[in-house]
Amino acid sequence: MKRLLAILAAALIAACAAVPTNVSLVAATKTVQAYVQVMDQALLRGRITPDQAAKASDRAKEARTAIADTHALLAGCKPPCDPQQILNKLQPTLFELERQMREAQGAKQ
Repeated sequence: MKRLLAILAAALIAACAAVPTNVSLVAATKTVQAYVQVMDQALLRGRITPDQAAKASDRAKEARTAIADTHALLAGCKPPCDPQQILNKLQPTLFELERQMREAQGAKQ
């Protein structure tokens, strides 16, 4: 699972730095999917509480909303709009999800 996180982190950084915005949004979506999967597994293994899992679910929903909002902004982005600036606003949310994934995997080991 740690290897999956490392691959996702590398893909996220590379995708967000790339010009094609759809690739970046796909990477962001995959990060959220991995987050949900890791948190589900952490709950099943007793590494997080049901309350923590509920909060994780809320964070995943917020991240999905942020991705959808970013997609909408990018669809209307015409010069001099900078798509990279719009994409960069997603990074803190995605990095926080990745931090929480690592934390959930390391909890109660």
